Amino acid sequence: MLLGVSPDLSRRSRYRRYLPWIVAAPFTVSGVLHLVSPATFTPIVPHFLPEPTGLVYASGVCELVCAVGLWRRDRWAGIAAAVLLVVIWPANLQAAITAQQGHVVMAKVLQWIRFPVQIPLIWCALQSGRSPRAGATALRRSGPGEPDQT
Repeated sequence: MLLGVSPDLSRRSRYRRYLPWIVAAPFTVSGVLHLVSPATFTPIVPHFLPEPTGLVYASGVCELVCAVGLWRRDRWAGIAAAVLLVVIWPANLQAAITAQQGHVVMAKVLQWIRFPVQIPLIWCALQSGRSPRAGATALRRSGPGEPDQT
């Protein structure tokens, strides 16, 4: 143990800094694809929802907003990304169901793999962002007359 920090805590904090990237990278790519090629995503919008193209554009914008916040490590972005992943989960279920009607076995398998992968992505999103304690530590380090580092 170094300076009272357990090895597990040190290892966790080392990996935690990469968690926003794990969510931000696919959100960035997917958000752009939603806006550039919405027709790719309209078939997976659950059939009971109205305006599938509008929903695809809206989800693309939301993914990009969350990605920007995650790249900046804003606390709200991790929570917003987790909520967005839960909200779009039905679309991934619809994609898996729709893929079963096709003839490409690999597409069928990949869609069913993609569906549960959102669970660890939700966890990564919730672990993202600056912790409130990090900001408090930076404030304590600032001396009198020095600007805050947060």
